[in-house]
Parts: sequence; structure tokens; C-alpha cells
Amino acid sequence: MKTKVFILLFFAFSGFAQVKSCPADFLCAKACSLSEAEAVEDARVEIAKNFQVKVKAKFLSIESSDGKLDESQYSDYVSEEVSETLFGVETIESFVDEEDYHCVLLGLNKSRFRQKLKSDITNLKAENESIYKQGHNLSILKINANNNIIKKLDVYLAVLSDKYKSNVVQYKKRAKKEINIAIYSQPKFESIDKMLISELNKANVYDNNDIEKKLNIAIALKNEYLNVEGFVKRTLEVNFIYGKINITKRYTQTGRTEQDIILDLQKELSDDLPDVFLELKI
Repeated sequence: MKTKVFILLFFAFSGFAQVKSCPADFLCAKACSLSEAEAVEDARVEIAKNFQVKVKAKFLSIESSDGKLDESQYSDYVSEEVSETLFGVETIESFVDEEDYHCVLLGLNKSRFRQKLKSDITNLKAENESIYKQGHNLSILKINANNNIIKKLDVYLAVLSDKYKSNVVQYKKRAKKEINIAIYSQPKFESIDKMLISELNKANVYDNNDIEKKLNIAIALKNEYLNVEGFVKRTLEVNFIYGKINITKRYTQTGRTEQDIILDLQKELSDDLPDVFLELKI
């Protein structure tokens, strides 16, 4: 795809007489492509990339000032999802240039984006309060997951020069709860077994075989047809049963080895656990 992309960071672009200046309180990008749709997408991607750079700088600055810099956490704050997260991207100008390229000037309206982020934070905090009132041990994982999102949105607001502070609420764990935990799996799922037990323990839920109330977790890996030499395809199926609650999660991955696939599938399961545990009502 033949594309021309130019970035405007809070200042006027002087190279093209037809292009308007980037309005105040906007983050802009200009892109020219063979179609307007392609140009819009390219410009949006460039805005996201520049926002990512600013988020990384702000994240590292905050972590360094707090004396707890861990660059490995950076990926939790900036990812490809940033492009989807951006709200308030507007078309400021579009035209066809002298070479018959479709050109657009897009701008991220920082004021609208700030309002959306604050609204999202308010909704997440209200959800946490509602979840905690349910009184279940495992709900703390969903609350912590929501708080991690709030912290990320806080960094976004800091990038947008907003002094808003979300004041994340830290909820106490519930008292220790013992249930009968039975995991049915195979040795190749050892890392998944350990992860599940670890996450349950983090919420103060522990195994006691003498307890009648039982959580059954069954783990299976199914072969999937894949006619590609050197690669295999597998589906991980995890079934959770607690009383009348029955939840099944399925994840499919393709890779060169089964063990590599299992590690990828474990990550997908880990991402889903806060919601799964919330549904179990333990």
C-alpha cells in the first residue's frame, strides 16, 4: 500500500498549503493514501503511536519518581489496544492532493478524551463497590483487575495534562475460606494447576478435603485439524463446577510445539480468571 504519513504534534503543519493547522488541545496526524478510508486508518494509527510514546514517557517518569521502576510492567499500560481505546478522534480536513492521493487531517480531541476517561474511571469504581458488597472472596481478583485499568487510565489522563486523581480504593481481602478443591488434569498442565491454586490462595480461598462444598476444575487439551507442516493446533478446555454453577472456557492456539501452545493458552486463561472467579460466587 502506497501511503504518505505526516505527524502534527500540537503545531501547524507548514509543508502543505492546503492543510489546516492542528487545533489547540488536539493531537494530530495527516495521512495520504489511495483511498480516504485507508488514509483515515493510517492517520489514526499514527496518532495512537504518538500517544503510546507519550504514555511510555509518563509511565517511566511516574515509576522512577516513586522509586519502583519496572519497565516489564510497561506493556500493561501501552499496547495495540491504545488505538481502540482512543476516543474523540475527529476528521479536521480531507481533500485530494495534486497527485490524486486522498489526504486527511485527523485530530484527537483531548478534551473529549479526558471526559471519556473520567467517566470510565467513575464506572469502574462504582462496579468495584458493587462487586465488593456481594461478599465473595474471589471477587477481589476482579476488583484488582479493574484497579489496574484505573491506574492505566490515570496515566492517560496525566499525558493529557489533567490533574485529576482517581484515588484508587484498595479493598481488604475477605476472611480465609476453605473449600474442597479438586483439579482434574495431566502432568503437562502443571503450570496451569499451580496458577489456579495460586490465584485462589491470593483471594484467601484454600483447599480442605474435609469440606463438603467442592470446586471441581477439569482441564483438557483437544487436537484440532491443521494441514500446515511444522505447526500444530490445540484447544484448551477448562470446566469449573461449584454447586449449580457450571462454567466452561475454551481457547484455541496454533504453534510449533504443544508446550509453547499451552503457555499461550495459560495466558489467555489467566486474563479471564477475574471474570470466571466472579461468576463462581465463592
